[in-house]
Amino acid sequence: MAAVAEANTSDAGPTELDTKVMDLAPRVAEWTVPYDAEAGPLSEDEVKQFYEDGYVVIKRRIIPDEVIEGAKHAVANTVDGLANELFEAGII
Repeated sequence: MAAVAEANTSDAGPTELDTKVMDLAPRVAEWTVPYDAEAGPLSEDEVKQFYEDGYVVIKRRIIPDEVIEGAKHAVANTVDGLANELFEAGII
């Protein structure tokens, strides 16, 4: 974890926050699991970046267009239905 390696080690010694960050390292190591190519759409490098940095930037679409469109329609239908109910009840 990058934050652990960059803990403050000035002449005054580590701060309380530095100590807490360093104490997290073994716990984060417990959460880390070996890479499994069949477990999801991330590459081994992306999984490694996630464990090191706490996030990963994906520059490609990993969800098919039809799934996204289906979700958009489902949300639109739910919002329309709720809006109609509120309108009929005189709330909006």
